[in-house]
Amino acid sequence: MPDLKIEVKTFTSKAPARLNVLKTEAIIAAAHDHSQQSKFKHLKYIAIWDTGATGTVITNKVATDLGLPIINFTDVGTAAGAFRMPVYMINIILPNGVGFQELRVTEGNLSGTDILIGMDIMGQGDFAVTNFEGKTAFSFRLPSLECIDFNISTPKKIITSTGLVADLNGIPARRQPCPCGSGKKYKNCCGR
Repeated sequence: MPDLKIEVKTFTSKAPARLNVLKTEAIIAAAHDHSQQSKFKHLKYIAIWDTGATGTVITNKVATDLGLPIINFTDVGTAAGAFRMPVYMINIILPNGVGFQELRVTEGNLSGTDILIGMDIMGQGDFAVTNFEGKTAFSFRLPSLECIDFNISTPKKIITSTGLVADLNGIPARRQPCPCGSGKKYKNCCGR
């Protein structure tokens, strides 16, 4: 049997500060075969990523802009109550060419965005968010390639806010300067 070659697609979005909302660009079109791409309108929107959303949601504006036909209706539960909403089929391209064809999405009332990326997309790949040095970065990889486990990958030593190497309990390494300010190494001072 021949080896199957799977193309891995990834992107990372970085911000200069800590973010409370994760956003990326997304290009949306009515679901279609790639060979017919030139026949369909593709529009760019800003999408919010939400791990609390089961499925991807678009606004009526997106459906109207693209002339999407309703394929079904579904009951949707939100904080504002339960609603019967239209369902559409779309193609979506995320940053760096990460894309999904024939994705079933529900119409919803969204605030501050026209697309909400849900777990139907995130659950097909690897998704990670970091806030190292107060700067948010989030990465997505398709398909999922491994289990990301911080319990395994976390270093046994950390760097404290003063720049000293310490163990995970905050105890300085033996050869580091003592935090008491004596000028001695920790092993020869408070670490005795």
